[in-house]
Amino acid sequence: MNTIRFVAPGSDLSFSPSPGYREPDLVKRAEHRSINGTDYVYNFYHKKAWSVPLDPISKVEADTLNSWWHSPPQYIQFYPDLVNAPATWHFVRIVNTEAPIQEFRLSYWNDKFRGTLDLEEV
Repeated sequence: MNTIRFVAPGSDLSFSPSPGYREPDLVKRAEHRSINGTDYVYNFYHKKAWSVPLDPISKVEADTLNSWWHSPPQYIQFYPDLVNAPATWHFVRIVNTEAPIQEFRLSYWNDKFRGTLDLEEV
């Protein structure tokens, strides 16, 4: 299982993502066909995106991630795989439509949370 890491001003969080961790690519492109039948494809950009399920995480970690969603820091540096590629990182932003960590997970101490963090490369 890989380990992921987030670094923002004043914060440093590391997790092992739950099953369902995805890394799709975002491609903004346009395809057009001219009158004479010639096809044209315009690629405007190619970005990385991630869907990171987190379960279980502590209340402090949940509060930190939700605060980053509510008031984005200057940057969030994301290391998608510290085990196999520790030098690979991306600047990302959280693109969830609502607070990413909302679900309370019952545990012995009642202090664990879960949710899915949707990230997009800046």
